[in-house]
Amino acid sequence: MLISAQASLTRKPMTGPTRAVVGPNAITQLAAALDACCGQATEHDVLKAAGLSCYAAAMPTTLVPESEAARLFAATRSIVGLPKADAVLSMAGSLTADYIIANRIPHRARQILQHMPPWLAARMLLVAIKAHAWTFAGSGHVTVDIGRYPSMTIAANPLATPGCHWHVAVLQGLLRKSGAPAANVAHVQASTADRFAIHINPMT
Repeated sequence: MLISAQASLTRKPMTGPTRAVVGPNAITQLAAALDACCGQATEHDVLKAAGLSCYAAAMPTTLVPESEAARLFAATRSIVGLPKADAVLSMAGSLTADYIIANRIPHRARQILQHMPPWLAARMLLVAIKAHAWTFAGSGHVTVDIGRYPSMTIAANPLATPGCHWHVAVLQGLLRKSGAPAANVAHVQASTADRFAIHINPMT
């Protein structure tokens, strides 16, 4: 398996209202990015605006309602302002990718990916990501295309923001550090879905 067999990532896909949860990194890594980029006072202001002051003392360690992460994303954009808020969301996405690589992808799997041609490693990783999509897409519906022009699409994305900077950074970070170092991810808005086009030079 490419993704660690820990319970948080290998449980069967959830159905019904209990599926509207995401991994805690959507909150913890954004809080870390806010602290690093804007200072602790702003971090606490954003948490308060999102109705999440409870996390100022102790960050979540288990699954969280997707609505909490969505409120934190929105509060970041509102309080920090643009374009800095998008940079903060991107940093949070990169931190999330780093955490996943360090804690959820076994070392042996990383070695295998890094010895594959980049185009193949990217497609293998996309399949693994799809299997655990609920951890970052919650109630959204995720599909992947591993053909000539690989991509990932999230329909009804509960954590969508203009440009989806967090999602782009998560996906790009995972690809670049797991066998496709030249990968670039571009967000494409498509009606009610967010599509992430993946370019793996020189193959795509």
